Amino acid sequence: MVVQIHVLSTESMELSPTLVVSTDKERFMFNVGDGIQRMCMEHRIRLSKLRHIFLTQLTVKEVGGLPGMILTISDTCEKESLNIYGPPMTQKYLHATRHFLSRPDMSLKATEIGSDKPTAEASQIIYRGEQLVVHAIPIRCKIKRKHCEISDASPSDELGQGSVRQASSVAISYVIETPPQRGKFLVDRAIALGVPKGKMFGHLHQGKSVELSDGKIVHPRDCVSPSLPGAICLLISCPTIDYIDELVSWEGWKIYQSGEETEIEKKKVLVIYHLAKEKILSDVRYVEWLQKFGDDLDHVILNHPACPDMSVFRASTQLQSQIHAEFPLLVSSNAYERKSSQECGEEYTTWMEASKWKKFRSVIIGESLLQYTLSPVGQRGLDRENCFQLIQKPEKTKAGTPIPSPNFDIPRITFLGTGCAIPSKFRNVSGIHIVLHGLQRCGGLLLDCGEGSLGQLYRAVGGNRLLLSRVISQLQCIWISHNHADHHLGVLRILSERSNLGFDDPLLIIAPNQIRYWLEEYCQIDLSIQSSFRFVDNRIFDQNDSNFDANHQTRRDTLNFLHEKLSLKSFLTIPVKHTHLSYAAVLEYGGRLSSTIESEQEENRIYKVAYSGDCRPSADLVSAAMDAFLFIHEATFDDTLQKEAKDKCHSTFTEAMQVVRNARAKHVILTHFSQRYPTISVSDSDVLNVLTAFDLLTLPLSELRQDRLLETCRKFLE
Repeated sequence: MVVQIHVLSTESMELSPTLVVSTDKERFMFNVGDGIQRMCMEHRIRLSKLRHIFLTQLTVKEVGGLPGMILTISDTCEKESLNIYGPPMTQKYLHATRHFLSRPDMSLKATEIGSDKPTAEASQIIYRGEQLVVHAIPIRCKIKRKHCEISDASPSDELGQGSVRQASSVAISYVIETPPQRGKFLVDRAIALGVPKGKMFGHLHQGKSVELSDGKIVHPRDCVSPSLPGAICLLISCPTIDYIDELVSWEGWKIYQSGEETEIEKKKVLVIYHLAKEKILSDVRYVEWLQKFGDDLDHVILNHPACPDMSVFRASTQLQSQIHAEFPLLVSSNAYERKSSQECGEEYTTWMEASKWKKFRSVIIGESLLQYTLSPVGQRGLDRENCFQLIQKPEKTKAGTPIPSPNFDIPRITFLGTGCAIPSKFRNVSGIHIVLHGLQRCGGLLLDCGEGSLGQLYRAVGGNRLLLSRVISQLQCIWISHNHADHHLGVLRILSERSNLGFDDPLLIIAPNQIRYWLEEYCQIDLSIQSSFRFVDNRIFDQNDSNFDANHQTRRDTLNFLHEKLSLKSFLTIPVKHTHLSYAAVLEYGGRLSSTIESEQEENRIYKVAYSGDCRPSADLVSAAMDAFLFIHEATFDDTLQKEAKDKCHSTFTEAMQVVRNARAKHVILTHFSQRYPTISVSDSDVLNVLTAFDLLTLPLSELRQDRLLETCRKFLE
């Protein structure tokens, strides 16, 4: 029997910590952060055996990737039940996803832990199988959390109009235990006792006594060496210092602590995984508590600043590095990547000394694909063989000149995700970031925001956290085209990061109403984003809607806001054929495309930008987008899949090209490609105003024509 623990990810701007425990028969996942399904696909983490997911909390860091994971499992694996264990309100969280997630063939079973205080003596066994036992220890925050009122206008009124719910304040730690390993069968001793070779050998090794032909009883203890105790791993979740006292004072830990006298048989812990930030790890209460577990174990830290800052999407990072060397102003560098704690220098060493962690025998800074084998005993221990290696950072262009830095203080467009439905090796799901004023002024807009969008933004700015905070703070609006998960699951992570950075101004979200209901219900679970957004329905910008009112107060206020913050002269939504309440968007920007003195004459020019979202070709969209400066259109399928495009309400390449030609667009960018294509070639070689987008491509709005770009990038994918 082989049981292994795999670190899929540690704390970073791209992902949050996720562990997978694998046995011969099953997979068990602990937390499902935003973007983790893409990581699993690239690194061939098999999800077909995943039937149990354990959550330590219900914040975005723990559940941001759960809806996407559920969709992926239901689409790619056998239609069996998926068991999800988590704090109180786990069922409420899953219920809230009904607004966009429907998989009737797959059963989701939620087990809530922590409604009652854990007993003083023992943890709660929540899963027991042949190869693994999982215990849960729910710990409550000592500081009482505030309450959250449910919006009167949302479907959450099903729970009782005007009712009040308390957000979950429980953090769950887990004990992962393997069964005892059977002792070795001593063949010579069995033969000496008269046991004939054959089935009786097997019975004795399985712990069953046998009767010989002469009536003699032979017991397993007579010819089997003593069993070896099972391996034990702890996953400790301590989100803030307010949890420490409750965590360390729980009496049930004594069974695992070497220095405590109890009448209960002791259990030896092999490894502890820490979901705790540096401030908590340094707290004297936490350190002294850890010392009670003894010195003969490994500590793996998953949240420390010393964890490697390396993208888990290695194929995409390799491509990013190659294209950056050719087009340094269009694709950012991966130069921010660093391998390990040694590159953190004195800061990490000082922390080790000051926090007393240096006295522990084995402290490991966690990294992706770090593996720990619990069983069998002979293979027990850490393995770094599959951990990532740094990708060479180009310092000069092919011509030998130093690579210049991109200018982020100009109007520009960045493609965060250019793939359809689910993320893949080279393409994340939908997301487009447009900056209309440059970062010196507030001017950011997101057109769709699929899962992993924040991590893509981080990579797009070259891993510069200060620059990312500016991008996040100056983001004024997220517009969502429709209610499919691949277009909006990244919104919560953006809202959470704005909250973490202390930005109080609510972010404008324009989207279908179903997304409003989802966000409002989630806010009852994670209070940190409760007041982080204000919602406006797409329909009030649809001039074809039977209830359209040009003087609607919300519409007027929103247009005034968009004009003030983004210099938008107009904003329209156009219904398109896809799923229910799907829209395209057409906006008109009045301002400069560059910051040069020569461009002052452009101050009063109007630039029309159109974005199709997901759709079949639309005459209404052509009319609204007529003479667009930039038309971004989906091109999900190639021309051989015309029927599939019709059935799934998408566009083929040729159909998209016909739409943009009919609209007489000056510049065209195609996006939202089926993940069966790593790239799509432009078949019309004479159409020089057309680009096919790829992830992390950043284009200044004043330089949308890039004649060499596609031809050069295509060779990297051959």
